[in-house]
Amino acid sequence: MLGLLRPSGHCQLAPHQAIRQLRELGYRAEMQPGISADACLWADLGEDPMDSGCVQMEASQFLFYQQQIDTSAYLVLWQISIAGDHTLKRLDSDRDALALLVQKLGQWYSPEHQVILYEAADLPIWQPRLERVPIAELVNATLNQITTLVIPPQSSKQPDTTMLDKLGVPAEHPLRQLQ
Repeated sequence: MLGLLRPSGHCQLAPHQAIRQLRELGYRAEMQPGISADACLWADLGEDPMDSGCVQMEASQFLFYQQQIDTSAYLVLWQISIAGDHTLKRLDSDRDALALLVQKLGQWYSPEHQVILYEAADLPIWQPRLERVPIAELVNATLNQITTLVIPPQSSKQPDTTMLDKLGVPAEHPLRQLQ
């Protein structure tokens, strides 16, 4: 089997199921790595996710499970156009589910917090979509199957002075400064 697929994650059950079925039939099947979608995202944003940290998950997973969100790090929600779909059959946006997504994000972020609707360019000569909108406007945004939601940090990291003391980090070290 040959396909252009994400190797894992982002609720991509079909590739894993296909590999499992092929193996059960006696065929050799495996996934091979390729250029990752998040590598394109960070390159297009011109940001280093390690500067502030980053959490990535599929948008439906974000809705289905309880979360602890660190607002001092990036939050990336993949496939927001089908957020809340438990059937793996929907191909378009459900505005009610998007409203629930906005409501849940409201536990950590202000309605005015600017987020980025991201879509990688299909060809090197095209530009990526990097549309900034307030969280409150997500319900009205134009979304495609490939739209990813990038939520930049809303707060600063707070140094853990107790741990820094235990690690022997000097008082003048940049780690002791607010970020």
